[in-house]
Amino acid sequence: DDGSGSTAADSSVNGYTGTLMGEPNWVSGKVGGALEFNGGSDYVVVNGCYGVLGNGPATSTAWFKAPASEAGTWFRDIVTWGTNVDSDVGRWELTLNYGRLFLGMAGGFVKVDRVIADDQWHHVAAVLPDKVNATMGDIKLYIDGDLQSVYANNPTKVVNIHGPDDANGIFNDVYIGWYAEGKSSAYWLGLIDEVRIYDRALTDAEIVTVMEYAGQLAGNPFPADGQRSVSRNVVLSWSSGIDANSHDVYFGTDVNAVTDANTSSSEYKGNRDSNSYSYGTLDFETTDYWRIDEVNGLNVWKGMLWRFSTGGRATDPYPADGATAVPGEKFLSWNGFEGVSSYDVYFGPADNMQYVGNYTDTTVMFSDLAAALSEAFLSGGTYQWQVNTLDDQNQPAVDGDIWTVTIIDYEIVDNFDSYIDAAGLLGTWTDGNTNGTGSEISEDLTGSMKLTYSNELTPYRSETSRQLSDVNDWNSDGMAILTVSFLGVQDNNTAQMYVALNDGTNTAEVTYDGGGGLTNRYWDSWYIKLQDFNDLGVDVTNVVSMTIGVGDGSPGGAGVLYIDDIVLYQPKCLAEFRPAADLDGDCDVDISDIEILVDSWLMSDYTVIAQQPADANLIVHYDFDEVGGNIAYDSSGNGNSAAVEANDIATVWDTSGGYDSGCIVIEPNTVVIAPNSIFSAIGREVTVSLWVNGDTQDYSRWANQANFAAGAVPREDNPWDQASWSIDSAGSYGGQWNHYAFVRDDGLMRIYHNGLLVGQNTEASEQIDGGNAGPSYLASSSLDTGTQTQLRLDEFRIYDYALSQQQILYLAAGVSGQLIQSLEPAILNFDFNNDGQIDLIDFSVLAGKWLQTPF
Repeated sequence: DDGSGSTAADSSVNGYTGTLMGEPNWVSGKVGGALEFNGGSDYVVVNGCYGVLGNGPATSTAWFKAPASEAGTWFRDIVTWGTNVDSDVGRWELTLNYGRLFLGMAGGFVKVDRVIADDQWHHVAAVLPDKVNATMGDIKLYIDGDLQSVYANNPTKVVNIHGPDDANGIFNDVYIGWYAEGKSSAYWLGLIDEVRIYDRALTDAEIVTVMEYAGQLAGNPFPADGQRSVSRNVVLSWSSGIDANSHDVYFGTDVNAVTDANTSSSEYKGNRDSNSYSYGTLDFETTDYWRIDEVNGLNVWKGMLWRFSTGGRATDPYPADGATAVPGEKFLSWNGFEGVSSYDVYFGPADNMQYVGNYTDTTVMFSDLAAALSEAFLSGGTYQWQVNTLDDQNQPAVDGDIWTVTIIDYEIVDNFDSYIDAAGLLGTWTDGNTNGTGSEISEDLTGSMKLTYSNELTPYRSETSRQLSDVNDWNSDGMAILTVSFLGVQDNNTAQMYVALNDGTNTAEVTYDGGGGLTNRYWDSWYIKLQDFNDLGVDVTNVVSMTIGVGDGSPGGAGVLYIDDIVLYQPKCLAEFRPAADLDGDCDVDISDIEILVDSWLMSDYTVIAQQPADANLIVHYDFDEVGGNIAYDSSGNGNSAAVEANDIATVWDTSGGYDSGCIVIEPNTVVIAPNSIFSAIGREVTVSLWVNGDTQDYSRWANQANFAAGAVPREDNPWDQASWSIDSAGSYGGQWNHYAFVRDDGLMRIYHNGLLVGQNTEASEQIDGGNAGPSYLASSSLDTGTQTQLRLDEFRIYDYALSQQQILYLAAGVSGQLIQSLEPAILNFDFNNDGQIDLIDFSVLAGKWLQTPF
């Protein structure tokens, strides 16, 4: 109705002004003025308005007049928004298609088989109803107030209108008379008037009201229709219809009563000349409905039903509901509400919240939360919290929603992620260029610190240090453990790794005594109790500097060490800290540990005698006695022969150096590929048996450790069950044949080495998804760093059931095989005096450790 100019004003309260593009003409319309579009370049863009997004609900309406010639035109757009991303119903394009009403949605459409391009004014509406996962089949189309019979080509496809936050970065505003991604042929030809977009689904009656009384009705309600958390003392206001002289006001809390009210109803609040009304002070947390009928003498235009809800409850929790507290921030907060005098706060584990206190502001500190739980500090974990409001008379007003928050149990000292170059790193950490030791640091591309060390010269140490200004009190919030993540290189010279702290007066140094250390080619975590530094005289509540180094003051040692993620943790039950008599793994020696010992009372080492397994259950047997070729034949009779790939197939077969006759030699880039079918019937039980002879001079782990994982696919969605075994005596089994067996027996996973049970997992749960298994790679070797190795395999078998230890021993030692199976360490770990039996001596050891805890 603007009549002139290059903009179209928004008559709602939202201020979404449209900008005229091209040269649409201002003309007389259905109600007041309208815009005339030329069908080739004219349209209106509403910058910053993205329509109604997601799954709705939504309604768009408009009056238009299109010439009869448009019945032969492909598309003419009326009002549009959204995007065409992935054809997943991300667009709202209300248009005419060959003169017929059509809603295009990217990946589908809804249409009416009726031509309305006829030189006459028509009112159209499209409604996406208010329901969960509304589909294209739920959409309603109206012509001249009548609900139409529609055809949806993808009726079950869920609507998901896309906005400017798309991953593809498409920013489509609301367009009138065209579509942002449309074709030039889709420009509107004709007149458009009274374009409306609602973020709710209008009823059939409301569609008729909008059509019949456009311009005559009260509009622009304040509060906006559906607005929440409105002041209890709100003054209602609206804009007048074009012919209104006064306004009948209806107000109440019953939607039907307000809808049907007349001037005799209690919901009628009188006739007013002004465009405002105040009810007074409303109740907390109510939904109120109101209607304004426009009056001119005997003419009354019944208004639309509007609604709003008053507030009273705490809102907008920080951190957001379900989020994790930001490291370093020690408070929870929320938004209050007008008319609320104070807030009762509750906090605690799920279903066990405790009263924290009454607050007049909107923040509560972690220290208050911990005190409410009778704790010295707030432990890491997930908690619930609730904020209940009290009114101005200090009486309960509204019980708040129950929110959840995760409190972290750590504080980062340095994760090395913020350094963009070596200069930034050297601005924080010093190396040998500053401290005179044999170290050189640089930033590694993986976001860690690379420490190159050389202890050939005095002081025969290589170290890097950081002065601390922001993380000084390392005991704050109950922090008790220092963790340093590190990665070694296999070719490193052995040397002593250490961490030192200084409190401004004293320095304490703790050395690494774990396995592998500087030669560990896999990331590892070094856990140190802060109490260890305290015991050495350093005040960990005032840490001034931290040093990481290699060397012990004696000549020798050079290599590379990678450092990452230096973190402080609250007390954690880690294997490194568990008391020896902690049998259940909770880091406390208590009654539950006694129960475990009693359940194993008088268990003892036992004798195992070999017993032949049932070959009828043998799925595959590769004896690797071939003399050439690229096939490993299956001697089980099941036809599961495997393909062999190698750089030089002639070097694969060793005809006399196997455990039993010949064997296969696995060198770099050699692999044995068995068919998919060998695991097709595997679910809860399986046994894999093989003989291995590895190059243990450089890779002792081939004989001294084994890992067993089993589960469903894909692995990313199903963490696999694990079992492992390792010993520290490098080379104990080097240069000789070793037998391994891996057994899955429903909830048990067991590893056998030369017939002995050496590792197990008694709580396995993941079923092996053999039916979806791909090819089985029996052996391959192409190590990522260092010298590549050679490995020999022989007598590879798979059974479709769980072999007993007696049957495993038969495969490892033959018919005369016999051994003593010790309880320690695979079966249990509390034969404290190693006498092969659980008895009173073990009980007395546990009693001597009674109530021990690492912290």
